[in-house]
Amino acid sequence: VFTVIARDAAGNESATSNGVNVTTQDPPDTTAPTTPTNLVASNTTETTTDLSWTASTDNVGVTGYDVLQDGGVIATVLGTTYQATGLTQNTSYVFVVRARDAADNVSANSNVVNVTTLESVVTGCSGGVTTFPYSESFENTLGAWTQSTNDDINWSINSGTTPSQGTGPSAAIDGSFYMYVEASGNGTGFPNMRAILNSPCLDLTNEQGATFSFQYHMFGSNDFGSIDLEISDDDGQTWTSIWNRTGNQGDQWLQENIDLTPYIGGSVQLRFNRLTGGTWQADFAFDDVNMTTGAPDTTAPTVPTNLIANNITQTTVDLSWNASTDNVGVTGYDVLQDGVVLGTVTGTGGQVTGLTANTSYVYEVRAIDAVGNVSANSNAVNVTTLDNSGGPINDLLLGNFFETGFEDWLDGGGDCSRYSGSRSAEGSFSIFLRDNSGVASSMTTASSYDLTSYDNVEVKFSFFANSMENGEDFWLRYDDGSGFVTIAAYVSGSDFSNNTFNDVTFNMSASQFNLTSNGRFRIQCDASGNGDRIYIDAFTIRGMANTSSAPNSVIETGTLLGGQDDVETLADSFEGDFKLFPLPAANYVNISLGLDIEEEPIDVELNVYDLTGKVVKRLQWTNISNPIFEKEIDISKLSQGVYMMGITSSNGMNEMQKLIKK
Repeated sequence: VFTVIARDAAGNESATSNGVNVTTQDPPDTTAPTTPTNLVASNTTETTTDLSWTASTDNVGVTGYDVLQDGGVIATVLGTTYQATGLTQNTSYVFVVRARDAADNVSANSNVVNVTTLESVVTGCSGGVTTFPYSESFENTLGAWTQSTNDDINWSINSGTTPSQGTGPSAAIDGSFYMYVEASGNGTGFPNMRAILNSPCLDLTNEQGATFSFQYHMFGSNDFGSIDLEISDDDGQTWTSIWNRTGNQGDQWLQENIDLTPYIGGSVQLRFNRLTGGTWQADFAFDDVNMTTGAPDTTAPTVPTNLIANNITQTTVDLSWNASTDNVGVTGYDVLQDGVVLGTVTGTGGQVTGLTANTSYVYEVRAIDAVGNVSANSNAVNVTTLDNSGGPINDLLLGNFFETGFEDWLDGGGDCSRYSGSRSAEGSFSIFLRDNSGVASSMTTASSYDLTSYDNVEVKFSFFANSMENGEDFWLRYDDGSGFVTIAAYVSGSDFSNNTFNDVTFNMSASQFNLTSNGRFRIQCDASGNGDRIYIDAFTIRGMANTSSAPNSVIETGTLLGGQDDVETLADSFEGDFKLFPLPAANYVNISLGLDIEEEPIDVELNVYDLTGKVVKRLQWTNISNPIFEKEIDISKLSQGVYMMGITSSNGMNEMQKLIKK
């Protein structure tokens, strides 16, 4: 309480004034709000983002929040949310917030939020073609196609030949007219002149698949320049090449089928982008444009079979094969010579010309359909053209009568032996085989033979049969380097009778067999016991060219009456008879073979090889004691094609069979 009293010079004082009550103020507010927490961004678009955070507290009261973008305040708000606007697409920003009170006390910054705005999505073109199939053959009109204004020269509509000689088509492939670029005129049509023709918009929004097809003609100089088919799914802002050709493609119309399935769900535009080369002789044309929709055809034709070669001369060979099938239709066959496509034919045969005399070639064919699905290659055929001399070749590669031993053959094992007695067709000695013990019941040539210079290999031998039950057989087998396969089987009761001598002739034409540089031969018994026997004698192998040979035959030449000869009894054994089924196989294939199990269990290994010799699958089994070996093999991960499956064992078995995966 305050009062005042007046005083004069003589010291006289007045009465006391009225009292005044005074209360002093509180100290000033210097406490900042707490820091905002949990700042998050959501609903970010190309130009905006929504920010929200947890509220701050203050000793007096929070009056607002500063929103900072990249360090600068862009707004002050009362609440705990804010939408930042006016941002740039596909751009990164840093946001923080801070609290403020009435005394302008400011909190520390909140946590940092990094935001990148979305990239602007450019949709495809609009309008144009919405129903399919769509076709255009430019019958004196561009149809819905348009010339570009961002090029050097225009495309032209034409019928008949182009003005320049030695280039361009002579007529349209569909109707009377086609589109082409005239390359004539130095500085006008060439060099490096660009011509662009745009398709209408193609609406693939609701389609399951799409294929764009056309035919083109690209005949003239090798300095032809280039042509690209390009596609845009962003209304022409960017273009991507999906097909390209350069150089002279020959005086022919060629078909192309382009899968546009990756672009379904939106709208696209196509364009032909032509860049001329360095010459006038380079008129490019296209015609017969089609767009079809629906689920794409991804099924390849079946593999052509039984490819054979006939009428081989010094410079030509005739090829023929069995037709393939397809879910839609086979449109042609590629003919491959030494792995390179020579050409495409529509039928199941043709003649290859321009070959070199006395030269080896390998031929295969494969089927194609309308959308470019390609089958696996057919069987390979090895062809050696005739010598220019045209003279016959008849080379004796092997001639054995076994009078001095096994001579040029290897003893297969316990069920193969050299024999002396009346069952030998020539002289006193022959080789006898019994039972069905795989390699142990076989005889195999000790050396391999170079057969590449022959168009036929003639195998001849004599044999005597004893106690072979009806249906039991023995085999002539051949190894071209990929394993032994049976090429002829001789069956008791149909091909021969017991206690008879027989002469065999078997021809191996180069059109049907792979006559390699390392061919080997084997005779293998496939009977059922030790008493079932075949006696092999007088074995010859001849390499032939430009000459004829006797037809394949088994001719009975005599009989032997009386009892058994004194042949050494051998221990029972069973090995071989490697079987695969079913063939062709889809996801699984069954194997069955006999194993030679003697005193101890054996280990077995299976390898699957592709046609380059690469191992693509390997399985191993240990301690096998059952002589009947049967397994189901998973081949679902193998691609469609032809493979070789080999079985080996720790006691020396080595068998090979062809596997066909469909």
